[in-house]
Amino acid sequence: MALSLPVDPVPFYENEDGTWLINASRIPIDTVVRAFKNGATPEEIAQQFPVLSLATIYAVIAYYLNEGCA
Repeated sequence: MALSLPVDPVPFYENEDGTWLINASRIPIDTVVRAFKNGATPEEIAQQFPVLSLATIYAVIAYYLNEGCA
């Protein structure tokens, strides 16, 4: 029996100006990635941006790392 895992969509979108924003906010993904690259933990980022869930922050970081942008 094969294991079936749900695939969550990425939690961001590109606006009309070409900026990538995190869903349900106006926070650019670059803001989260920059904080992460500067040494902030996902929990610290969540404290700075309470509108973002910890799961969303982890998803943005995971996407960044998986896409080879690191």
